[in-house]
Amino acid sequence: MPELLTASNEDKAVVSAAADHLCDPRKWKVSDSSTKLDKLGLLELGAKCYFRALHMKPSLATAWHDLAINFHAQATTTNLSGGDDDEKTAAKLDAKSMAMARRAVALRPSAHPHWNLLGVLALRLGDFPLAQHCLVRSTALPGGAVDAPAWTNLGILYMILG
Repeated sequence: MPELLTASNEDKAVVSAAADHLCDPRKWKVSDSSTKLDKLGLLELGAKCYFRALHMKPSLATAWHDLAINFHAQATTTNLSGGDDDEKTAAKLDAKSMAMARRAVALRPSAHPHWNLLGVLALRLGDFPLAQHCLVRSTALPGGAVDAPAWTNLGILYMILG
């Protein structure tokens, strides 16, 4: 596997810390059916469910992929209010999202959607070399050559880079 995509100890620590806190259903805060969740609360509940699934089957690459999307959505939602604390929280969520996308790629490197997601997340964080590597890899894998989102994301990267 390319050196860019090896899971670092920091990535493993981020995932472990999040998993320890979230995969025990007894620690979930939704107490009754009358509780209304906002978008962020619903995303957090979804993350808890993904962690529970991953606790049962940690080798499921698609669950890691979907969890990365969930954390990316949490980061985007958190960052909308624009406060300093929200920006720090969003940065932490983005780091978790990257770690989870890397895990999906490590578990199933032949799946072009995982590479595409990792490329999009790297693009969001400004890691353009990693974004280019992942998006090109996504289009080169079976099924990726006809995947319009992967080509569109690669085109957006090239537009940004000039």
